[in-house]
Amino acid sequence: MVFSPLLDNFFGSVKFLADTFFKINKLQIKLCKYACIWLFLSFISTNSLYAQENTISKTDLVQIKQKLVNLINQNRQSKGLNPVELDELAGQVGEEHCQEMLKENYFSHWNILGLKPYMRYSQANGTDLISENLSFAEGGPFYNTLTTLEGALVEMHLHMFEEEPPNDGHRQNILYPPHTHVGIGIAFNEGKVKLAEEFIDRYVEVRPLPHKIKSGESIEIVGKTLNPKEFEIVRISLFYEPNPTMLEIEELNKRKGYSLPEVETIILRPMLYGNAIYTDGSRGEFEYQKSSGKFSGIVKFSKSPKGIYTIVVWAKKIQKNNQQTEKFPVTNICVEVE
Repeated sequence: MVFSPLLDNFFGSVKFLADTFFKINKLQIKLCKYACIWLFLSFISTNSLYAQENTISKTDLVQIKQKLVNLINQNRQSKGLNPVELDELAGQVGEEHCQEMLKENYFSHWNILGLKPYMRYSQANGTDLISENLSFAEGGPFYNTLTTLEGALVEMHLHMFEEEPPNDGHRQNILYPPHTHVGIGIAFNEGKVKLAEEFIDRYVEVRPLPHKIKSGESIEIVGKTLNPKEFEIVRISLFYEPNPTMLEIEELNKRKGYSLPEVETIILRPMLYGNAIYTDGSRGEFEYQKSSGKFSGIVKFSKSPKGIYTIVVWAKKIQKNNQQTEKFPVTNICVEVE
């Protein structure tokens, strides 16, 4: 019949499509089988990595931190500087920041709330001056063994110490003469490591201050030097900044170095006695007993704008044999005026 060739071609096409369909399905089944095996092996491998990571104990981390402190002291002593001691509070502040950076996948001296290192340290009731070094490593070997993690952290520190001018801010911080303590913060997973070195300058003891006050209120700054025979207080400054705002990850990753504002908002000077006066005719704004190292002064926020005020006490080494000495900051205490 006329239609038989057409029917033959039609049924032949159907048979071809059916055979192809079954072949494709067999291939899909095989591919699914191999995919399931791969996923299973990946699951085992991933969990194996986490199991190995968990074998790094808290004791191991303490030992690593002490090793980093020993390395810092080798760096400092090679330049004739005093060693630093490990500080627990500064370490906690640094570690919390490292954990947040690791979790949220960013790298910055600011945190997500927009807080700088000295603000975070002050919120944790720290009163000393703090200077932060940060470093990170990623994309290298799995940081899931003690040897690998320790090696990475040592390399990260040495990278900062071996910086060259003019890009040597981390090295300058490591070798800053007034440092007395350092806190070490570490956070890591199988592929990334974050390190914080929180250097501390501890020269005074300051009575705790409220973290927040109302506009129009006053605070009293009361403290003493820890070694009045060697160091004296020369000034108290307050630096103003607007309230921090939350930052996006992209913005955090863009930000580089940090600092206090350039301009001192409020300046307090030690009281002068007898006939002595300052050039502006005043006698000073805070009481200071040089022999005991005790000092106290009141700061009024009657017309101050709302925001963060960072209290910086300045000290200097007592002059001997007419040797000139430079003042240096020894506190970063933040108070928010609402």
